[in-house]
Amino acid sequence: MSADGDKTISVDPRRVHDKFTITENSGDKFKWQLVTVHGEKMKSGKGHGSVDVDVTDVPDGLYIVNVKSKSGSSSEKIIKY
Repeated sequence: MSADGDKTISVDPRRVHDKFTITENSGDKFKWQLVTVHGEKMKSGKGHGSVDVDVTDVPDGLYIVNVKSKSGSSSEKIIKY
């Protein structure tokens, strides 16, 4: 989040079957991780602007997407079905 409370990082959609998109609106490069609710890392990567994450090879369940950039960090829950 930015200092004024506006979200600079977004994850959409939150209920996914094949892919989701991470968007970082401030223009900063970012690193992301997809982890289980138990903390097991399933995928990770880097991006700039926005990146599509393919989750077709990830088992169905509840996951957390952690995103970090210079402008802040965000943790968002997604459901893979």
